[in-house]
Amino acid sequence: MTNPKRPANNQERIFKGLANHRRLQILRILKSRGPVSLDKVAEICGIQAPTACEHARKLRLAGLVFRRRLRRCIHLELTERGQFALDWAPRLESTTARPLRAPGPNP
Repeated sequence: MTNPKRPANNQERIFKGLANHRRLQILRILKSRGPVSLDKVAEICGIQAPTACEHARKLRLAGLVFRRRLRRCIHLELTERGQFALDWAPRLESTTARPLRAPGPNP
């Protein structure tokens, strides 16, 4: 039997992964440059390596990035979900924040 809370938990993880300007910056870096080492991400963002590691962990839990270890170096790579999220965010931003109206006669 499936857990009815699971889809909401997955969606929550994705939204939490996107809910930080630094993590969005990391996704944009990966989109423009391809796979990048975690140290290089920290350098580009101007943050400490442990902070970059924590952001990467949240992005990975959300399924937005893939982490690959090459010897002693960790590389991040954008996933299909991460690419979709970057393409989706501007469209969401461009929509209006008006309430939806049910079809039918207007009052």
